[in-house]
Amino acid sequence: MSNGSDPERTAILSRIKAESRAFWEKDWDGWVRCWVHEPYVRREGWWSLGGITQVIGWDEIQDRMKTRFAENPEPNRTAQEFRMENINLRVGVDIAWITYDLRAPDTGEPEMDMPGLTHETKILEKHNGEWLLVYVGYLHQSVHQVDYPLIEVDGTGRVLWSNDQSARELENGSALQVVGGRICGSNRSDSKRLRDVIGWAASLCDVVDSQSGAMPVVLHSEETLEHQLCWVMANSGKVYVAINNEDLTEQRLSAAALIHGLTPAQTHLAREIVAGRDLPAAAKSLGVSSTTLRTQLQRIYDKVGIRTQPALVRILMSSAAPTIQM
Repeated sequence: MSNGSDPERTAILSRIKAESRAFWEKDWDGWVRCWVHEPYVRREGWWSLGGITQVIGWDEIQDRMKTRFAENPEPNRTAQEFRMENINLRVGVDIAWITYDLRAPDTGEPEMDMPGLTHETKILEKHNGEWLLVYVGYLHQSVHQVDYPLIEVDGTGRVLWSNDQSARELENGSALQVVGGRICGSNRSDSKRLRDVIGWAASLCDVVDSQSGAMPVVLHSEETLEHQLCWVMANSGKVYVAINNEDLTEQRLSAAALIHGLTPAQTHLAREIVAGRDLPAAAKSLGVSSTTLRTQLQRIYDKVGIRTQPALVRILMSSAAPTIQM
């Protein structure tokens, strides 16, 4: 294999771009013309909303794509705005492969968008003088579509990226702060705990095959004397600090309710406490008296074996459903 002659490189790159544009423009006929229609072709990869995907054979690939086009018929502006970077192309007699980084915007169409950075691998075969796709692989390394405050940090807590939601959260007196370009708590104890957990997450990423994990950190506001829950997450070789990740919080709370035998009423109260509400606010939210909630909270303390709300949050959010190794 070689880097290919100029005409071959031009033809291959044109085919790659044509397939991407047809996908986002919802041009079914144009997209179909870019592929070999055989059982050995495949699409596989990982993206932030759908997880792992593997589709084998042209019949299954076109059936799934036809459904997606039908459900999302309007052209997507990504077709005019995507960029290919770090292109590595190798060309043989009748086969070629290419790797590159794809940069694309977030247009608000989650079923079709892959905003941010995607690592792409594609293999093409030459049929009747035309380069056609036989394999598409992708790894979508983006967090642009999350709807909660999110900050990317390095192993020392230095801020590398943050979304708009996190900027608003920090401006509104969050117990999480950024000082000197690094993330920290509002007091020394919280800051040390946060640094330790960030170091733990970084250790999961700093290996040949990066691992994923999430650890809760309860922070205390110096101004309001309330607590705030944030999550430190290792994901796709990166470390993130999240606030108000409701999906992750609900997963842990559901597991904790089973592990500790919480009743539905106790689980509702625990949800309010995890959200940082005191008993009067929780009583108003749940439509019961503070006296009733005080009794329920005491019973939760007895079941879990602690006596303070911050400790309760840490215990509940550290609970996870068991996994079985096959």
